[in-house]
Amino acid sequence: MLMEKKINKKTTTVVIIVLAVVIIAGGAYYGFNRWRQQRLVNDYYQAIYGTVAPGIGGLLGSGAGGLSAETIGELVNLQAEFDAEEAANEAEEMAKTPAQKYNEAEEAYLSGNTSPLFDQVARSDVEAIYKKCKIIASTFGYFGGEGFAVQVMVPEKVTAESFDKLAQRFTDQGYISTYGEITADSGMVMLENTEGVSLTINFDTTSDEQGITIMYYVNE
Repeated sequence: MLMEKKINKKTTTVVIIVLAVVIIAGGAYYGFNRWRQQRLVNDYYQAIYGTVAPGIGGLLGSGAGGLSAETIGELVNLQAEFDAEEAANEAEEMAKTPAQKYNEAEEAYLSGNTSPLFDQVARSDVEAIYKKCKIIASTFGYFGGEGFAVQVMVPEKVTAESFDKLAQRFTDQGYISTYGEITADSGMVMLENTEGVSLTINFDTTSDEQGITIMYYVNE
């Protein structure tokens, strides 16, 4: 029986996209929509397998390599189970508080001098506003010299107000703002000091509600 086999969920998703054309509609879908669905399936196959998908006729029908009505029904059930599981996981993730998400996040592996340099340049300022932070991604040698680019996660949603307070901490230390733009859900501030240090900080809650990117380098 098909249900006893371990079926790759990505493959199931690809197949169901095609099957939906046949199951929920009739001949009208065998025109433009049939062609459009085949192109979508080809994109999935190319991403997963590196090859073009078989034609819709090859996936359906009673011939060699085709799928029986029973198999189609089983695949539809599998897809429904998969969709329900995905929806439940998304709902569970959305229900988590910012503190829970922060506690579950793993810190990135740091090489070179990234961590001590970040500690020296920005950690105390970030933690003064957000209490604590984790580096979840980093690059050392930013702009080819002494510097870094890191993304830090904080235990609360970043707001325009809190981000502005963070930027203010650097200007209070003598940095001069050369560019600044802050909206309700994103912002970027570029700063420099008299010692040739450049600092850029930004946030974008549309992609990461608890993330702040900090880029630091020394002008030579």
